[in-house]
Amino acid sequence: MAYVAKHNETLARTVADSGCIPGIVLALQEPDPNLKRISALALNEIAKHSLDLANIVCDNGGIPYLTQQINHHDAQLKKQVCQTLASLAKHSA
Repeated sequence: MAYVAKHNETLARTVADSGCIPGIVLALQEPDPNLKRISALALNEIAKHSLDLANIVCDNGGIPYLTQQINHHDAQLKKQVCQTLASLAKHSA
């Protein structure tokens, strides 16, 4: 999903419209740090394109599960979570 969504807003909207975001958010709750990181990456690639797409990620409960990962011991996961939160925040200015 992340690979498709990263290219442009149209593709990111197609990914979002497929209904996969709740599943991606659910994957953030799994114990595997690699799965969490990939999930955060996918949400980032969707949300970075527009306010509307960022709102879709937020409306599907992405922020609480992302913020829980900030204190995770895995540095790569923390970095990806911060990038995703930044992508969400940049549209709220």
